[in-house]
Amino acid sequence: MRLINETNHEAELVRLSLDDERSAGIVVVKSTYDVDGGRALLSRRQRRVLLRPQVEEDVEFEPEGVAGKIGVDVVAVGAAAGNGRTQTSAVSLRIGEWSSCAVVFGDRRWRRSMLRWTVTDPLPFSEMPVAWTTAFGGTARRNDVPVVHHGNPLGKGYIVDVDDQVDGTPLPNIEDPAELLTQPGQTVVPFGFAPLPISSALRVEAALDDSKAAGVSKAIYNVAPPRHRLAELHCGERCDVHGWIGMVAEVFELPRESFVVEVRVADREYEFRPQLDTVCLLPTKRQLVVTRRATFTYQYVRNARRVARLRQIGGYRR
Repeated sequence: MRLINETNHEAELVRLSLDDERSAGIVVVKSTYDVDGGRALLSRRQRRVLLRPQVEEDVEFEPEGVAGKIGVDVVAVGAAAGNGRTQTSAVSLRIGEWSSCAVVFGDRRWRRSMLRWTVTDPLPFSEMPVAWTTAFGGTARRNDVPVVHHGNPLGKGYIVDVDDQVDGTPLPNIEDPAELLTQPGQTVVPFGFAPLPISSALRVEAALDDSKAAGVSKAIYNVAPPRHRLAELHCGERCDVHGWIGMVAEVFELPRESFVVEVRVADREYEFRPQLDTVCLLPTKRQLVVTRRATFTYQYVRNARRVARLRQIGGYRR
């Protein structure tokens, strides 16, 4: 089967053989928009569908030709804005009725003061990466043996043994305002906006499903933190972005494009509508990337013509 893309959006067809008689096709449609003047406009330079891992802004983006996800991932990769004097700020993202906000601190450390633990004043910053390296997690010690935080091995602030060696230990820069650290040894759920690595326990635990032969559901392909996974998301929703470098205060509408995949196998024709499953905000580049996916199966017929045609049926056309 081959894909004929009749749109200005990037698309790829991934083919899988299920058995001797059945095959599966996955059409991934990826749309890149430049956010300008309160509008998300289709970019003249579209980002390609990833068929292998790619690192951007120190974040690894996984291949996108997977069979499907559960719901819609909402992620953002960027940094919080400061002015060189900023000690504390916030970044937020709202789409429709859903919203998420993080408190952002300059570098801080635990200090022993008399009989209690205190936190040093945050150092001023000009920008602070909103990444898993600045979120809660990292490696602690238990009886001088390293203990890795399985939810976020990349972070900082994870403490198991509270003793004098805690003095000077850094705290995370990115925290959930509803679950702030108040004492060393406290355990909180790592909070962030960036895609989770496949090795994160936060991602694996959210996908566990004993009813599946593999022991996990399609949620294993979801890259967003669990609280950033929406059951559904509709085009046209209002997006509010605040506190990020490149998007300190931005309001725009989620684009209204829609597509159809017309599949022809021999003399049979089918139609499938790619469903939105990933929204990725790149504030530093002032870009929005929306990914849609259609997964279908078809009877394999040797030497028969097999074509998938992608057409745009609604929304802005460049």
